[in-house]
Parts: sequence; C-alpha cells; structure tokens
Amino acid sequence: TRAMRRLLEEQRDDIAGRVEKRWSRISTHPDDEQAWWSTGWDRRMQRVMGPVLAGVGELVGETIETTMAKKASVPEMARRAAERVLTLGVARGAGINAFTREGLRRLIAEAIELGLSPREAGDRIRDWSGFDTYRAERISRTELMNAYNAAALRSWGEYDVTEVRAIDGHDDPE
Repeated sequence: TRAMRRLLEEQRDDIAGRVEKRWSRISTHPDDEQAWWSTGWDRRMQRVMGPVLAGVGELVGETIETTMAKKASVPEMARRAAERVLTLGVARGAGINAFTREGLRRLIAEAIELGLSPREAGDRIRDWSGFDTYRAERISRTELMNAYNAAALRSWGEYDVTEVRAIDGHDDPE
C-alpha cells in the first residue's frame, strides 16, 4: 500500500505540474493528453505492482501444489499460475491508469469550461480523490485480489475443476 500511495502521489504531483506548466497548450488543445500524461506511468505501475503480484503468484502456486500434491505436473502448474498473475496484473495496472486518465480528462475539461488559471487547474488535480490514500489501498487490496482470483480460477480449470467456493477468510464456514 505504501508503494502504491507513493506512486499515486508522484503521479499527482507530476501531472499537476505539467498542467500548470503547459496550461496554455492544454486549454486550447484539451484532447492532447501528451501535454499532461507521461507514457511511463504504465511501466511505473507495473514496477510497483510486480513484487506484490509475484507474491500472489507464489501463493496461487503453493495452494495448487499443496492441494494437488499427487499430480506430476504441479511444478509446471505453479509456474504457469505465477505467470498468469503477473500477466493479469499488468493488464489491471494499465486499466488503473486508464481510469486515472479518464478522470483527469474530465477535471481538465471542467477547469477549461470554468476558465480556471493554471494554478487553480493544478490544485484541482492535487485535490482529486483519484490520487488519495483510499484509492491506493483499494488498488493494493481489491485490484490485486481480483488478479489472484482470476489466476486461481484459470489454474484450477487446468485440472478440470469446474466448481469452487470463494472464502474471504472472515469467519466464512469451511
């Protein structure tokens, strides 16, 4: 969560600074997101999510190994489960950034419509909830758990398991 929070803070500060610096361009060409968005944010998101995803992949693999201990292909299955989690997580990271860009597009359009100054537009971005602690926690927990669940379901499907019971760990019956 700390790493995600730092990433969102860096993203917020970078984008707000770009908006302030390039406001004359942005206000006359609102569809030019290159003026305020860096293509490097997807790579940064992947670097932040990568270690956590690798751990989730190991957990999926360990669960499969423990449960299916008599199967000869378990090590290969565990490796594929880990790869699956990483692949799904990369896609989810790009989706997180796409959500951020869409929210920023709306903020920028509103700032232009309201005739805000560069500083006022930057302040709106800094205050936007898309960069807050709650979102960082939600991404760290919910989005990564979704990647885990999808990878686990696909991995179990390779063993022809057709039904699973989701247990969230909070006093669910076995």
